[in-house]
Amino acid sequence: MQWTNDHSVGIPEIDQEHQAIFLGINAMHEAIRRKARWSDVHPLFISLSEQVLMHFEVEVALMQIHGYPDLARHAEQHRLYSARFQDLVQTSLIRNFAEDTPALDFLDSWWIEHIFMYDRAYADWFHSVCADAGSIPACAT
Repeated sequence: MQWTNDHSVGIPEIDQEHQAIFLGINAMHEAIRRKARWSDVHPLFISLSEQVLMHFEVEVALMQIHGYPDLARHAEQHRLYSARFQDLVQTSLIRNFAEDTPALDFLDSWWIEHIFMYDRAYADWFHSVCADAGSIPACAT
């Protein structure tokens, strides 16, 4: 997965977190591509899991603070992803993903879809609220 400006939602903190998540997914791709051992791949799953959960908490907190009207639906997407990802983490405990990339296909497609559909919708709403308040950067901090 290659980060481009098309993936940006225009909220620097969220964009930075998304870029870091892309790097984590790419590290998993690379480890699986080179048929790394389980002891190399599993920690990548754990690290990415922790990073993603923290990112979701930041997004939800921003949405709560600013009264985002579609928070429940967005948070449900996070919950569904987290459950699926935790299944992958558990699966990585019992088998190596070196020969099996559907797990990464899920990660790639979910993140791209989520950013373009859900995060972009939130960001558009967020920017309209911040613009009404006078300053987007001040609103984002």
